[in-house]
Amino acid sequence: MSATPLRPDNRLFVALDLPPAERRALAERGARLASELGGRPVPEANLHLTLAFLGRVPPDRGPDLLAALREALVGPAPRLELVGPIAFPRPARATVAGVELRDRTDALATLHRGVEEAVRRAAGIPPEDRPLRAHVTLVRFRRPTRIAPDASDDRERAFDCSRCALYDSHQVTGGPPRYQALLVATLEAPSGARDEPSSEDPDP
Repeated sequence: MSATPLRPDNRLFVALDLPPAERRALAERGARLASELGGRPVPEANLHLTLAFLGRVPPDRGPDLLAALREALVGPAPRLELVGPIAFPRPARATVAGVELRDRTDALATLHRGVEEAVRRAAGIPPEDRPLRAHVTLVRFRRPTRIAPDASDDRERAFDCSRCALYDSHQVTGGPPRYQALLVATLEAPSGARDEPSSEDPDP
């Protein structure tokens, strides 16, 4: 399969996609929160769990990056569950609100280490100096906003995130960015998982 060349002003990140049912439920939750507090909800199609943010990568490093990620995006799919609401930088002055996720196994940590090593080796991007805090961003605020404790019930069933991709974020004037999938990988179903595999479009 031929690789899509990197555009000069690319803005890259590697992410896990959520299964359709969980993505839909979280989009509805984000819309409610945005309506209450005046923020901008993240569109359902853009909800994801970021594994690594690369930013701009020189186009000539594209082939090496894609090759390295093809080797890294393997293994069992993380089996995730919602932990609760999360806000950055803090609930009293939040610019971002979302939900935190927890992996029932070590698959997410293993995948994250592999991705960071791949982008370091192929694109020269050093790993983050802090551990991964798995979360999905639901709402962005133009001004720091106080967020009260969320009363939503997060005791939901666990779900697998089996689709992982390298995305290029295209900025859109007056609207949310459009994510273009440059590389897509399907991870293995966890041993003993009973959920039906997710069905995703190739380009969210």
